[in-house]
Amino acid sequence: MTSRAAMRKVIHFVRHGQAGHNVRAEPARAAGCSMDEFVRLMKEDDSFDAALTAAGVEQAERAAEALQQLQGPRGPLGVELVVASPLSRALHTADVVFPQASLPSAPPRVACEYFRERKGVLASCQRRSASALAAAWPHWDFSEVLEDDAPLSDDLETVEACAQRGYQGLCALWARPEQHLAVVAHGGLLQYLVNDHPRVRTHASLMGHFGNCEVRSCQMSLHGEGDAKDREPTFLLEPIPG
Repeated sequence: MTSRAAMRKVIHFVRHGQAGHNVRAEPARAAGCSMDEFVRLMKEDDSFDAALTAAGVEQAERAAEALQQLQGPRGPLGVELVVASPLSRALHTADVVFPQASLPSAPPRVACEYFRERKGVLASCQRRSASALAAAWPHWDFSEVLEDDAPLSDDLETVEACAQRGYQGLCALWARPEQHLAVVAHGGLLQYLVNDHPRVRTHASLMGHFGNCEVRSCQMSLHGEGDAKDREPTFLLEPIPG
């Protein structure tokens, strides 16, 4: 029998495509602007639950084409579960990058609060009610999403709290039976998860800031059994062999 420590899961981490709130901010960041300038541009272009732009949809289509060309464990055809943040831009990206027609098993699609963007300050990081989301995305499962979002806070969620949410998401995925997963989330959440959480050990090639619709495919395994007191697991994120 395969031991728990020897288990592996393949995960395709994807950041959503360009959305209305980062049309200017993302290119500015790529050009080396300061964080203050990046946040200023985000605030100026902010909108509630910001949707994908036409360019964002095109980015997702290109990502889908690139994934379809991959063979074996690196490709998406074996995906058994598609998970996304309950923000519209993540759900839309997931449907374009991992369309049902390209996945023979028609895997379930589950919205997960753990993988939403860093909370606070920006209305673009607020979501619609669960019932409104279910009406707009009827093929998604929103059973794990509370009906109403928390009010927008003037305080930005800490990096540590955001990374911890992402870690809780990994724990939830690890507990599920599926072995080949897709996770569509956000730049901040993904960056803090792979770079900053003490119980997520990430290979150098998988670290750093995610660009719009960037896909990073990896193998997740368990490192030890966690602290003897709290039993929290430590995960290894490594490139897929071959």
